[in-house]
Amino acid sequence: MNFTKNVGLIDQLLRALLTLDLVVPCLLGLTTGIVAFLMVSFAVLLSISCFTGYCLLYDSLAVTTR
Repeated sequence: MNFTKNVGLIDQLLRALLTLDLVVPCLLGLTTGIVAFLMVSFAVLLSISCFTGYCLLYDSLAVTTR
């Protein structure tokens, strides 16, 4: 499997901002339970793709923003 970077700089910045938007309400206690768990889980996936520059969904769809 080829893990070449397919996430561009603007896409990475948007993913980082979305990660913050998902995590902050959970840290402040505004969301709890299963909703908070799902938000944090999605934030972890976004942050991994943000830091690595590789998105598996983009690879599957043959899309690149780089």
